[in-house]
Amino acid sequence: MVACILLNQTHGRQVRPMISSLLARAPGPAEFCRWMQTVNGPKDLQTLLKPLGFNQRRQRTLTAMSDSFLSLEFPPADVDNAQWAKSLPGVGPYAVDSLDIFRYGHLRTTCTDTWLNDYVKWRIEHGRNQ
Repeated sequence: MVACILLNQTHGRQVRPMISSLLARAPGPAEFCRWMQTVNGPKDLQTLLKPLGFNQRRQRTLTAMSDSFLSLEFPPADVDNAQWAKSLPGVGPYAVDSLDIFRYGHLRTTCTDTWLNDYVKWRIEHGRNQ
């Protein structure tokens, strides 16, 4: 979900170099929230996100999504698909489709994103649908 927020209005070649740094610093929502409560956390995140643009908006979205994620009751009602994620700030159809494909293994070609549809078709054509 973090990757989907970072990829919003940004090309993957911009996100790839920095996402591992972000996830190393905050590998989960609890760590992210703790980081944002430190004195330098928000400033460090702003610096990390600056090359992507929209860094203040992305910081607000990541913070709101992490806070909301921590308040969810798990396991969610729909444990076999990603519909539970719709309620999280910053998680739109692309993120839900991505979760369905990469986390839950639902290979459907009716995604909202052309690249996701192409990926699913490729997986099916090459017998990689398990």
